[in-house]
Formats: sequence, C-alpha cells, structure tokens
Amino acid sequence: MTLTPDTARAWVDVDLGALVANARSLVTLTGTRLLPMVKANGYGLGAVEVAAAMERLDPWGYGVATVPEGAELRDLGVTRPVVVFTPLLEHELMGARSARLTPTLGFAAEIEVGQRGNCADQDHQHVNFHRGPHLLFCL
Repeated sequence: MTLTPDTARAWVDVDLGALVANARSLVTLTGTRLLPMVKANGYGLGAVEVAAAMERLDPWGYGVATVPEGAELRDLGVTRPVVVFTPLLEHELMGARSARLTPTLGFAAEIEVGQRGNCADQDHQHVNFHRGPHLLFCL
C-alpha cells in the first residue's frame, strides 16, 4: 500500500472473502443467524457489496448506524430486517418508518415516540439497555 495523506496515520485493509469465511465460521460454531453490521459503507468495502456477500449465509438482517445507510440498502433491494443502532431523533424515526427500518429505542423519549406508532414496525422494535461504557444489550 502506498501511503497518502489519507492513509499516512491509519488504515485498514479488509478482505471480503475473509469476512465471509469468518462469518461462515461464526454461523457454524453458533448454529444461529447473524446480524452483520454494514455501517460506514461496509467499513470501506461497500455496504451493498458486503450485504450481497453475506446473503449466502442467510443472515437474520443487517445493522446500520444511520437512517440514510438503511434507506440505501432498501433502495438497492435488501428485504431482510435492517436495524438502526444509533439513537434517533423524532424526525429520524419517521424516516426509519418510511424506509421500513427497525430502530433501537434506548431513551424514554424514543420509546414514547415508538409507542405513538412512529416506528417502522410496532411488532419489531429493539430496546437498548446500556450497562456501562462498553456493554449494550438489544432485545
């Protein structure tokens, strides 16, 4: 790799084949379906490319950080559940609903908005429980 001003301090090389092989190993070891995170443009590989590669593993759905990331997956034909893992403002919850995204609700105001019917799917909302700076549980 040639160092440029953009990569002189830090970079990461991600191999899509290795990513799929590692995910396949997790599926084999756990016997469960995955929820691959494809945020930040699939960590540089392309969210759509990562999602397409993961399809052969029959994931439960995909995780993103923002409503626009989830909407991009929908626009490109992804039909599996797409969960937005970042706290959303009320107007973003409406955008999540229109794109059929599943928000995570972690704060009282978000939960209230969700209860008023402003979330994508009233039967499929995820509630975050924060237990310290590095632990996050989603139901």
